[in-house]
Amino acid sequence: MRLAILLVLSATLLCEEERPFNVLFVGGGSRGDVQPLVALASYLRSAYGVDCTLVAGPEFEDLSRSVGCKSANLHLNFEDVISTNSELHEALTDQDVFKMMKVFGEIVKDPDHLGAKLIAKVMEENIFDAVVATSLEWHTPLTINEKYGLPGFTVVLQANYFDPYQLAAIFDPAIFSTDPVEDYWVTFQKVWGAFSKHQMINSINPGRKEIFELERSLTPLESFAIMNGQHPAVETLNAFSKHVVKPSDCVKVNLHGYLYQPIMSNDHTWFGVADDMVVFFESGPAPVYIGWGSMCCGLDNTPRITKAAIGALKQAGKRGIILKGWQRLSLESIADDEDLYEYAKKNVYFVDRAAHNWILPRCEAVMVHGGAGTTAAAIRSGRPIIVSPYLADQPWWGARIVNMGVGEMISNLVSVTAEELGAAIQRVTTNETMKEKAREVREHIEEENGVETMGQIIMGAMKQYREEGKKEVDLSVLDNIDLSWIGLEINEEYLSAEALATPLFAEERTDNDDDDDDD
Repeated sequence: MRLAILLVLSATLLCEEERPFNVLFVGGGSRGDVQPLVALASYLRSAYGVDCTLVAGPEFEDLSRSVGCKSANLHLNFEDVISTNSELHEALTDQDVFKMMKVFGEIVKDPDHLGAKLIAKVMEENIFDAVVATSLEWHTPLTINEKYGLPGFTVVLQANYFDPYQLAAIFDPAIFSTDPVEDYWVTFQKVWGAFSKHQMINSINPGRKEIFELERSLTPLESFAIMNGQHPAVETLNAFSKHVVKPSDCVKVNLHGYLYQPIMSNDHTWFGVADDMVVFFESGPAPVYIGWGSMCCGLDNTPRITKAAIGALKQAGKRGIILKGWQRLSLESIADDEDLYEYAKKNVYFVDRAAHNWILPRCEAVMVHGGAGTTAAAIRSGRPIIVSPYLADQPWWGARIVNMGVGEMISNLVSVTAEELGAAIQRVTTNETMKEKAREVREHIEEENGVETMGQIIMGAMKQYREEGKKEVDLSVLDNIDLSWIGLEINEEYLSAEALATPLFAEERTDNDDDDDDD
C-alpha cells in the first residue's frame, strides 16, 4: 500500500514537472492595450514552449490564435460602447475629466464584474502558473494571487502614472492656482481615486466577494501602488524604453523596454496586409499615415474629421493611409465633397486594421492619437511623428515626442483642422534634423528586448512558484507607500479605504455636504 502511494506521488510530481508552464493573460481596452500581451505571449510560446490563454474582447480572438494562444472572450466590446456613447463623447469634448471617469465607471459596471465570472471559469478549467494583465485590469493579478497564490504581473503601458512633473508641464500654468505640480498631483489623485472607486464599488469588490469568495475589499490606494511598482503581491512590468522615458523621471521604477511582437516573416501576408495595400505602396511616393485609433468623439463627427484628414493630405501634396478606427472614418462619409472625394479615391487607402510593424516604417511620416501602444509603434518606425492627443496619457506622450525632437503635437480630433494638420505634415516631412533624430531613437530602442526581459522575469517567478509554492504577502506595507522620490504625499481622502465611502462626484453629494458653514 505504501509503495502504491509513493508511486502515485512520484507520478504526480513527474507530471507537474513535465507539464508545460501555462500563463493566463488578461487584457481590457483597445488593440494598443492587448497587442503588447500578445507579443509577450508569442515570445513565451516560441522561446519556452509556454501555453497561454488570453482573456480579452471578442475582436482579439483571431489575434490571439495567430500566435497559438487559446482565447476566452469578454462580453464587453469597447469599440461598440465608446463609439456610440453620447454622454462619454460630451465629456471628452468638454474635457471634463470627472464626468469622463464617471461615464467610464458606468461602462465597466456590468453583471460579469469586469470579466470576473469568465476568469473564474477559465481558472477552473485550466492549471496556470502565473497571471499577467495590463493596467486596465490591474486588480486581476491581485485577486488571482490572493485566491490561488499564483505569481501576478501588471504590465504598465502609461508612464505618466509616476510622473506628475512632466504631465503638469504640458498644461497651461494659468489653470493651476498655485504650484502647477502640486495642483496637478491633487487632481490626478482625485480623478484616479474617483475612477478606481467606481470600478471597485460597481464591479471589482462585488466580484471578489461573490465570485472569488474574498472578503477583503481593494482600495484606490492599491491600484496606485501597483501602477507605481510598490504593491507586495504583484510585480509591475513597465513596457517602455529608457530612451523614451528618462530614467531620472522614474527613479524607483524599472524600465523593461517595449513589448514588440517578434517578426517571424517579411512577407506581407504574415502581417495580415492585403495585396491591394502592397500595390498602393508600390504605386507612388511613400504615404503619410493618419490614425486616431480607438478615439471617437461621436459618429456624427466622422465626415468632418475625414475631411480634415484628406484635406490635410491634399494641402501637403501627400498620399495617405487612413485608419478607419473607432471614429469609423471612410471615403463614403465625404461623398458630398466632390473635390476631396476625388482626391481621396486616387491618393488615399483606408484600412480597417493597421499592421503597424509593416505599415509605419514604409510611410514618410505618421500621425497618431498618442495612445501608449500606438506611440510605441510610431517611435519604432523611425519616422517623424505627429500626435493629436485626446485624453488620459496621450498629451503626456505627445509632450515626450516633442521633447525628444522626433515630432510635433497638434489639436485633438474634436478641433483639428485640415490647415493645422496639413501644415504639420509639411513641417515634419521637410525637417531633416527631426528625421535623423527619429531614426536614431529607433536604433536605440531596437537594441532593447522587452519581451525577452519580461519573459525571463515571468519564467523565473513560475519556476520559483513550482518549487516553493505560494509566497506569503505582507499587505501592511501598503500603509507606508513611499513617494518621497517625487517629493509629494498621498492624500488619504482620495485613495484610502475611507475614500470608497466618500462622494467624489457632485451629484453624489447630499445637501448637507454642500451646506456652507455660516456660523
